[in-house]
Amino acid sequence: MNFKEELIKELKANSNRETAIPMENYMKNNFPFLGIKTEKRRAIFKAVYKNINQKSN
Repeated sequence: MNFKEELIKELKANSNRETAIPMENYMKNNFPFLGIKTEKRRAIFKAVYKNINQKSN
């Protein structure tokens, strides 16, 4: 699995609809949100990046 596919899979697995609703409302419902706050989103990104780099080495 490549980086993009793995990242999308992890982000969807960690989505939170309760948090997504206010995010979507703030953007006047123009965009869908997964409801992942910045700190957790960054941690997911770093973990997936590290995992992909370990597989490629």
